[in-house]
Amino acid sequence: MIIRGCITLNETQQYSDFHLHTEYSFDSKEKLENVCAFAIEKGLSAIAVTNHYDHDGIEEGLYEEYFFERDAENILYAKEKYKDRLQIFMGLEIGQPHTMNDKKLSKIEGMEYEFIIGSLHNLKNCFDFYYLDYKRTTPLYDRAIYKKYLFELMEIADLGFIDTIGHITYPERYMKECGKEFVYSEFEDEFFVLFEKMVKNGIALEINTSGLRQGLCHTMPKTDILTLYRKAGGEKVTVGSDAHCALQVGEGVKETFEKIRELGFLHINEIRRKTK
Repeated sequence: MIIRGCITLNETQQYSDFHLHTEYSFDSKEKLENVCAFAIEKGLSAIAVTNHYDHDGIEEGLYEEYFFERDAENILYAKEKYKDRLQIFMGLEIGQPHTMNDKKLSKIEGMEYEFIIGSLHNLKNCFDFYYLDYKRTTPLYDRAIYKKYLFELMEIADLGFIDTIGHITYPERYMKECGKEFVYSEFEDEFFVLFEKMVKNGIALEINTSGLRQGLCHTMPKTDILTLYRKAGGEKVTVGSDAHCALQVGEGVKETFEKIRELGFLHINEIRRKTK
């Protein structure tokens, strides 16, 4: 069992990017050295390397195998190499963590990750929302799917080993591409229950800046949802660019930090050690 520690690392850091992918993610070819170089150039004080582990997609043959040990060795090497210029945390983005079996969970527990993002890229027994053609779906179907998405996020919020929940409005990205608008107010009750669970279990809310560069023109989630999170008692947030290449590292991070500080969030990108 993973137990949350209570030691916050580097509380004085100004700007950091806690959602980054390298060549150990199935959808990135970027070298970690390039990621670190760009992070330093952009004035970041810390990063968390969070490569994909979408265990269900790997099992179904949709994605390449994730090599835990190789990725960890690469991150540990970078930690040492850049220790005087950049603080680097060993993280992981787990897709669909609520559907992992005991064997997979045991593997995660043995890796001593410093930061874990829990994300929902697809519903149970379904493909990634990326593959859903919203041009062919009805408004009734869209609402039903999104409600199910939020209920599965609630399952993730009940997990004890997750530090933050990633891009909680993820399907909106693909709805927007098909000319559909996401109406947050239709799901306010579900969001509130989700946030209450997160607060109860000490899980932060990720503010993913990739939407700023991918056509949404806002972060995931946007301000009105952050306001509801505050209303539910939410205080902890994480900020990440979701970069899949070095050029994207830190994009939108500084502006987002300033914006959420104005909203009253003070606990941003805090790392808490995990100990067995």
